[in-house]
Amino acid sequence: MDDEILLLWGDVSGHWTQDVMDNAASINVVLLKVPTRYTYACQPADVAWNHPFKTRLCRRWVERLRARIANHHAQERIHAAKARESTNKIADIASKEIQAVAREKIAKLQAENESAAFELVAPKRQEITAWIAESPGIAEEQENTQTISSVLDGLADLGVADEAVHSSDKFISSSSSDDE
Repeated sequence: MDDEILLLWGDVSGHWTQDVMDNAASINVVLLKVPTRYTYACQPADVAWNHPFKTRLCRRWVERLRARIANHHAQERIHAAKARESTNKIADIASKEIQAVAREKIAKLQAENESAAFELVAPKRQEITAWIAESPGIAEEQENTQTISSVLDGLADLGVADEAVHSSDKFISSSSSDDE
């Protein structure tokens, strides 16, 4: 075999070993380096078979990468939503715990200062009767103050009010009448 054969070979470092070049020279093959990705334009087999095959492989690889990236972004959104939900739950729990502690402290302070709280206590019947009898407005409107005393005495006879209290009387509270 005296004819030399030209072989256009891609410039991939793994192919260009010394053993390969020695073997090619021994069988009259001339190796010509072609820049990577240009072999499809230089050799008929690459043009017919390898280029469409490599193009499909590349397209599928890119589609797969895009799908994985889209899936990753979707997972990130789901993860971010879960993280926000967890953060909100943590904030709610912390707020409730803080409020519970605050409620306990407030209740403790209120228990210590019970006497400081204002209590509205209804007046006793004797007090109201005394207020009515001693009221200067009522005494001035009536010509006869004895009439008011007699009305109050009448109410006392019926058991609705105590005896009339006169302005000259001393008001002394007894334990039995305070309980009414």
